[in-house]
Amino acid sequence: MKLLKWRLSRDEVSIPGLLDALESDDSAIRYWGALGLLIRGESAVQQNKAPLLQALKDESPYVRAVAGEALGRFTEGHLDPVLETLVGASNMAEDGVFPAMYSLNALQMLGGKAVSVRDQIKALPRESTKQLGRIGGYVPRLLEKLNEDLRH
Repeated sequence: MKLLKWRLSRDEVSIPGLLDALESDDSAIRYWGALGLLIRGESAVQQNKAPLLQALKDESPYVRAVAGEALGRFTEGHLDPVLETLVGASNMAEDGVFPAMYSLNALQMLGGKAVSVRDQIKALPRESTKQLGRIGGYVPRLLEKLNEDLRH
């Protein structure tokens, strides 16, 4: 019940619970901790850069994607490691469809901040032996949309 309480509350009182979540042994709980900070926006992310920078190195690509989006959208000076992390997990041939989708969505949310990695994004594979039927077509569409957006 405690976990559910901090996930539902968007006030600053819940931030210590989110920071505790980022230290959990369970990657799903770490994901919710990072997402909670992202949802709370610029102030929460600015005040908690250090744990999010640590989450950028998490073993889970989902935690890294959310931490990358939060840092990329709401902080200055961390864009290079954020972009490196997000592009690095966007290769569906190596990492699978779902991690690639999370990372590409995070890159999409960064908008023009991702322009410097446009060529790397263009080079990402559009097919994989790890594709999952129809869902595998989502990554090529994400790549197409992201490449189109970064051209402008």
